[in-house]
Amino acid sequence: MKPLGEEVTRLIKDLQKGRGDFGKLFDLTYHHLRLVALNYLYSPADVEDVLSEVYFKVYTYLNSADVSRNCYYWMCGITKNVAFDYNSSHEAVNFVDNVSANNLFSLSLAIAADGENGDLLKAVSLLKPEDRKIVYYRFWEDKTYAEIAEMFHTRKSSIFKRLKTILRQLSQNLGK
Repeated sequence: MKPLGEEVTRLIKDLQKGRGDFGKLFDLTYHHLRLVALNYLYSPADVEDVLSEVYFKVYTYLNSADVSRNCYYWMCGITKNVAFDYNSSHEAVNFVDNVSANNLFSLSLAIAADGENGDLLKAVSLLKPEDRKIVYYRFWEDKTYAEIAEMFHTRKSSIFKRLKTILRQLSQNLGK
């Protein structure tokens, strides 16, 4: 187990025995779980709401944590699940509509500005064939993450994360 995982597991063990400090667990994990939540949320503005729910669930299910395993991963799993639930239950904006908030370029603006010089087309052509298909299905055929995931025989979250990586790569290819 890595040092962070060991410390989180130790704190949870102490909390299960009634002698720990939840504040220490919060201080130790907050920034890490914030990054995990941001990785899965459509809108970064929702991160505090998600983290509030995460820590509520951690506190609620504290005694069900398996302290023989890395409890940090348990907390990361809760964070990921809460973020997915939040996205689906709060009419979250589509990731592509919120791309600029994540320091990426706005694909729709890039397409509009592409004009005759074809920079976007060149940038897309530098992608792997499978990544080009994902971009095509998502932006030209307007397919949902679930539909694309079904076509690639994978999970919706995998397509979401992969598209996020693809958009970063396109941004780099465009030099923006």
